[in-house]
Amino acid sequence: MVEKSAIKQWVIIVLLGCAQLASPSAFGWQSVTEYSSLLTALDEINKITHVDNEKALNDLLALEPQLDRAPVIEQLEYYHVLAETYTLKGEHRQAQLVAEKALAMATNLISPPIVIAKLSYNLGYSMESLGDLDLALEQYLSGLEIAESLESQKEVAIGLTNIGAIYYQTNRMQEALVSLNDALAIADNLSDEELKGLVNSELGILYGSLRETEKAIKYYEASYQHYMNAGKKLTAVNNLRNSAISYWVLGNKEKAIATYNTLLKELAPLDNTEMQFSAHIGLAQIYASDESKQYELALSHLKETEQLVAKVEHHYLPMLFLIEKSAILKQMKHYDQALETIAEALDAFHQQRYKLVPLNEARLLVQRAEIFIDMKRFKEAYDTYLRIYDLNMQYFQSLQTEAVADLRLQYESSRADIEKDILESKNKLESLSLEQAKKDAENKQFYLYGIALVTVLFAALLNSLLKNQKQLLKVSRTDGLTGVSNRLCFIERSEDLLTHARHSKQDAALLVIDCDFFKNINDTYGHSMGDEVLKLIARLGKAMFNAPSCFARFGGEEFTVIIPDCDLPSALSKAEAFRKAVEAQSWNQEYQALLSVSIGVVTANSINSHDFEVLFKHADELLYQAKSKGRNQVCA
Repeated sequence: MVEKSAIKQWVIIVLLGCAQLASPSAFGWQSVTEYSSLLTALDEINKITHVDNEKALNDLLALEPQLDRAPVIEQLEYYHVLAETYTLKGEHRQAQLVAEKALAMATNLISPPIVIAKLSYNLGYSMESLGDLDLALEQYLSGLEIAESLESQKEVAIGLTNIGAIYYQTNRMQEALVSLNDALAIADNLSDEELKGLVNSELGILYGSLRETEKAIKYYEASYQHYMNAGKKLTAVNNLRNSAISYWVLGNKEKAIATYNTLLKELAPLDNTEMQFSAHIGLAQIYASDESKQYELALSHLKETEQLVAKVEHHYLPMLFLIEKSAILKQMKHYDQALETIAEALDAFHQQRYKLVPLNEARLLVQRAEIFIDMKRFKEAYDTYLRIYDLNMQYFQSLQTEAVADLRLQYESSRADIEKDILESKNKLESLSLEQAKKDAENKQFYLYGIALVTVLFAALLNSLLKNQKQLLKVSRTDGLTGVSNRLCFIERSEDLLTHARHSKQDAALLVIDCDFFKNINDTYGHSMGDEVLKLIARLGKAMFNAPSCFARFGGEEFTVIIPDCDLPSALSKAEAFRKAVEAQSWNQEYQALLSVSIGVVTANSINSHDFEVLFKHADELLYQAKSKGRNQVCA
């Protein structure tokens, strides 16, 4: 009879074998210490991104020819650093393209490395900066899920910080406070200076939004110091911008001006148009105020801002420029110019060229009403105030709708927790009975325990690999809300179909579809109703555009379709059929509210190009033609 000690030794040996099998080297993965010279080069470049990001970008692009010879994980690290560098330069569209390309590459990996979380954060931040907060939150949550599964505390904290930023931008202040404080606890525990800088900066913005301005300044000062300690000068000086705004809110004009001037001085050797824009627009506001009335200085900084606005990519800054320009012109009593600027801003908003929150639209209308009063155009002032009243009522109604939905979710969550507690109690009782039975039969079943343990380990390993791969595919290929293909999957599929069409000398059609007046639906009925509208359009698209065509949600309320072997008349016919199908739908039975879409259609042969970016640009321009002609149309 075999002794129990010998059996234990056998089990340990088998377990060690399983551990070796589960190690990264068993699957051909490299540990950090085995990385090649590419990662060494990236480390060196990382050291200069915050002091000379133009040189950092040039050095990165010079490394690109080496990528094909590097392992996939190293290539992903390269794209992460490249996306970060574009972000520091304020080139958010380039950062988005780089992150999307890298995440598409990562789908072939068996299990996600931590760089996938970093790339998800890169993609989320670019989408946040370009105004798509919903898709940004999806990417942040995906990155956080991977970071938690890999137990990377630093990346978990970064994910919580990013999510907290989305929460305070969408008025979910309590959730933002919890998320950011959880991140701060991790940062303090890790003693990571750069991480502390990030979390303190976002906490400052949160408390600034809550009108706790003095507290916000303390967080900005702490963030500045942490970033400087970490050698991250560019992100450090961003706190000067936030501090200057806070000083102005507190009425400390001199401190605000001095801080803005320090910011411009610090930015002189650096390349960041967005921060320069913010400094000049801030100084223009101060000099045009009733306290200063230094209009020549205000106009000088406004002119600097006007030169910079064409270069910035952040979704809100062009609209901020128009809002502040109109306010400054009003302050200077240049009423006609101020009214023209307000009309330009509102027109851009209603054409959805820029994103704007309802309170900022109301701010523009208040400026317009006050100008009408100063010009003694009282009837127009009265009509404008009526419009402001309507806007406020719509805003409060949408808040009420969202509050009811939140209460329903809380009720369902509480009920699920109670059911979970009951089930856990039942399982504990059953577990106790089973444990007693196991003790009684321990000597007889010892061999079986060892075999079962090994089997479970193999099963757990296989299940973990499959689960991680499924997570990767979900992150990179499917839109979480509608269930159709996402932007990454669509671009990859389109390029494959277009390559095949070019080689076989076939035509191919690209449709770009946008939901008309979608913002009005969100503002009037709430985001939950807006989500239902998107799901409805997605269901129609999946039903009407079958494989090998690909129907996808490209972002926000925009959908795209690629149709192989399809000429322009056929594409127009399909687009018109889809438009009519959407028009026939009622997305709200209570109000019998109808829906419409505008569609831009282009084919490869019609523009003599099978290049996806060229096709998309033409289709996007045709989409805007359809919108400018009154919406609910197809343009080709």
